[in-house]
Amino acid sequence: MSLSTASPVDIESILEKIQKIKQKGEVELSRRECLAMLKEAVCTCYGYSEFLVEKLMRVFSPEEMVVFVETNEAERPVTVRANLLQKKRKEVIAALVERGAVVEKCGEWTSDGVQVFEAQFPVGATPEYLCGDYILQAAASFLPVLALAPLPGEKVIDMCAAPGGKTTHISAAMKNSGVVYANDINRQRIGGLAANLQRMNVRNAVVTNYSGEKIAKHVGLVDRVLLDAPCSGSGVVSKSEEAKSGTDEKDLERMTCVQKRLLAAAVNAISRTSGGGVVVYSTCSVTVEENEEVVDHVVRRMEGVSIVECGIAFGDPGLTKSREKAFHPSMKNARRFYPQKHNTDGFFVAKLKVACAVKKRKKESWAAKKKKKETK
Repeated sequence: MSLSTASPVDIESILEKIQKIKQKGEVELSRRECLAMLKEAVCTCYGYSEFLVEKLMRVFSPEEMVVFVETNEAERPVTVRANLLQKKRKEVIAALVERGAVVEKCGEWTSDGVQVFEAQFPVGATPEYLCGDYILQAAASFLPVLALAPLPGEKVIDMCAAPGGKTTHISAAMKNSGVVYANDINRQRIGGLAANLQRMNVRNAVVTNYSGEKIAKHVGLVDRVLLDAPCSGSGVVSKSEEAKSGTDEKDLERMTCVQKRLLAAAVNAISRTSGGGVVVYSTCSVTVEENEEVVDHVVRRMEGVSIVECGIAFGDPGLTKSREKAFHPSMKNARRFYPQKHNTDGFFVAKLKVACAVKKRKKESWAAKKKKKETK
């Protein structure tokens, strides 16, 4: 078999060999050799780097990995989110249908998502869009805000907010009350962020341009923090060919260091009075290094932080082990989403509960103990 011109048929043949090994049948190649051939075939056929295929093999079985890669060759469905500050989902659906679009609800898990199957007009240029009745947004990007579950009147930080899809979602959930600090470190993206907030009739947001690690020093402590962290984008390969081969070992190490620092800063931005608060960590990546390893690192090192249920009715549990590494048992409360299983981009969401500060009981001094004993 020549792998220099590998095709999906060659990949299927390799998977059959691996399956025979699993069933303990007689084969001419070892499992390790077959996996090496599979990796090379996927790289050749689909344009992935060997580095990324190795990372995918850490998450998926060989068969699942191939399905993941093949699914990413198709474009993801176009989705929009109705702006509940202005319109109900059924009103947005009616407006799009009247213009000739074929649409349906995203699912029962979201009250404002709409999937657009066919439209003979630019969905992002209708009067309804320009008036802020809806926003173009991937369905997976709804999930972090559903997990965050912000309440009216609270203080919230969206740490990496641009272009504003999640910020506008947070404001809608809070009914334009309280305050949302829409922060982004990239000054060039601030203009687009502010424009989206204005278009979507958001009145409770303050746009800031600080490092996420320092945002709390400028705005104070808050009730909830959303950290949709910068990542490799391995879950959105269908939207970016660069994600197939644009990350190497050094890039990933650099990325995970930033993610760990940002998540620690997010935890430290929570007010630990009146019951503590919530941090939601999310990425559009499926690698273990950027997800479970980052969350586990912070949870094990910071006091009073625990992984709780996301409140999302679907998705796969977070991984509690990966090859030689074991993660905190509560990592199962995190959620993983895959295009081949959930019809969304590849995504990871973890919800962290940050407990309120526990006042340590002061030890009695030797003199106080002696005085108490004498008075008895």
